[in-house]
Amino acid sequence: MLKIDGFKPSVIDFENSITEPEASTTNEMLSSAENTTEPQNSSVMFDSLQSSYMSANLNSMLAAAPVADKLNYENLSADQKRILENSQLVVVNGTEKKVVTGKQLFDHLKQTDKKALENFIKLTNTLDSEKFTLKENGKTRTALQSIETITNFGKDTITARTTNNQRIAFDDGLNRATVFDYNRLKADEKRVLENSKLTVEVNGEKQVLSGKALFDHLADKNPKALLGFLNISAKLDSAVYTFNVEGSKKTALSYIKSVDFVDQDRFHAVVDPKLKTIIASDTRFSKAPGHGSEFPDSWKENEVAEAGGQTSFSKDGTRVDADIDQFNIKKKGGGFAKIGSVIGHTGEFLIPGKTDPYKINNILVNDQNISVSSDIYDISKPKEAEKFTQSLGE
Repeated sequence: MLKIDGFKPSVIDFENSITEPEASTTNEMLSSAENTTEPQNSSVMFDSLQSSYMSANLNSMLAAAPVADKLNYENLSADQKRILENSQLVVVNGTEKKVVTGKQLFDHLKQTDKKALENFIKLTNTLDSEKFTLKENGKTRTALQSIETITNFGKDTITARTTNNQRIAFDDGLNRATVFDYNRLKADEKRVLENSKLTVEVNGEKQVLSGKALFDHLADKNPKALLGFLNISAKLDSAVYTFNVEGSKKTALSYIKSVDFVDQDRFHAVVDPKLKTIIASDTRFSKAPGHGSEFPDSWKENEVAEAGGQTSFSKDGTRVDADIDQFNIKKKGGGFAKIGSVIGHTGEFLIPGKTDPYKINNILVNDQNISVSSDIYDISKPKEAEKFTQSLGE
């Protein structure tokens, strides 16, 4: 089994803060006045001295005064406090562990991860705004009211659980919301997860998870990996990976038994060795370089220029490394599509990093008409925000 690769405002006492100016400063000011060539009215000179003196002291006090702290728990709305009360954060201090919720959680983030706390406030304020407000059956509700708890506070990504047990990942500047729902999975996807046993780290301790518990953990702690799994399983369940076997149709996904590694761009799985033989003899796939000594025998889909599936098998065919490349060098034919695929795939090798599951998802859903068991919304757009809010009530 492998591990997953994841105010109080200060009060200024103006009366006591004003101190007498130093003698040297006063003398300099008087000396300056005495040396003036033009005769001056004594009242005007005194007003000038008093104004300069007060201005200098006021500027000094303002510079020394602390800026008002906007991160004040008492300024939160009732829904924001409710969500924090329902959320838990395990604080590890050496061998000691402490679970913090509510105001303690707020204060801990304020001290240790202010950016994450600011993101929480920004996100929840947004989800409580007019753009995320629906009127249904004479009642008004906001998207924020559907959020039960925050499952991961991050600088770049915040994950949450809804009141109907959906999982949501907010990222891309908190403008993108990915909704995961275990009940929406295909039967084969549930079967694979239920048969899997992955060792993960939960609050500093190793646990073995399967089925829905594994799904929820990935959604909360590594949503990109979960989206990667759903992208690849959708591809393996699509028409190009559907075969006529002994008078019936079977998909490549139906041959996958369980997964033992999940990441945003691939998964490793235990598989029926028959799948290797089936793909090797199907003209819709072309031989490709394998993925190391563990998965030396590989075939790539050859009918699309982008988001082409690749399955790399162990020698005995009992394990598979399944992934999707954004650009498909094995695309049949020539023309600009082929040239673009070759250049793009070369770039994938030259530029470090893993394939972006959101780019793959966009191609699968919008270009290849493949259904993926997740919903992605650009919530910066009013219509998408409305659709997102509606989905939380389903």
